[in-house]
Amino acid sequence: CRTVKITILGDEGVPVQVDGEAWIQPPGYIKIIHKNRTQTLTRDRAFESTLKSWEDKQKCEFPRTPPPQPPQPPLSSQPEIVSEEEASLVSEFGQAAGALIRSIREVAQSHHSLEQELAHAVNASSKAMDVVYANSKSSGALSCSVVVQMVSNVKALLSETELLLTGKMSMQLDPPQQEQLNAALNSVAQQLRRLADIPWLCPVIDPSDHEGPLTDFSKRSRSAKFRLVPKFKKDKNNKNKET
Repeated sequence: CRTVKITILGDEGVPVQVDGEAWIQPPGYIKIIHKNRTQTLTRDRAFESTLKSWEDKQKCEFPRTPPPQPPQPPLSSQPEIVSEEEASLVSEFGQAAGALIRSIREVAQSHHSLEQELAHAVNASSKAMDVVYANSKSSGALSCSVVVQMVSNVKALLSETELLLTGKMSMQLDPPQQEQLNAALNSVAQQLRRLADIPWLCPVIDPSDHEGPLTDFSKRSRSAKFRLVPKFKKDKNNKNKET
């Protein structure tokens, strides 16, 4: 939150301290407003270490699922552990997502507006990737729930980046920067389409199709699949419906 309102009851003042400044606040209320309204991209050494480890594992096999193999679950069911084949697809998706995050960080060094717009999505994706890697390393098998969270966050990052490149950032970036980001976006989108073949990930990747066939998924344009409605628009629509 950016604004905090605190009501002080009673007859005596209470000590208050905000950002190192302290005073005695008499009964009544105090309203604290954070002036810095932008999130910033900071160098995440933990993420860099995770990404390097992920790249080192590219030539190695992903942890195998212990036998026996469970039967194929229905579309509406999510298994607990990722199979060996699914883990390989998830690993390749993670590498593409890491490359996209690296590209965004590089371009953001010279375009602070890109940094401000994508900070939350970048940080959420990198943290989710950290969890996936830590989970596979500690347990020897990858949990489906952490994969779902990572795919959801990276998909949101993909969508927000696409919207920026086709919107207000389209005229601000140099051609080489646009090419770099577009190449990284295309790679992530390609790996995301491959993950759509996994039944329990399909509802995350394309919620509109999770009850229907998946045969035409790869034929759809990326712009149709990855549009993200900003939260404030959703809230406004919900209020209109209630009215």
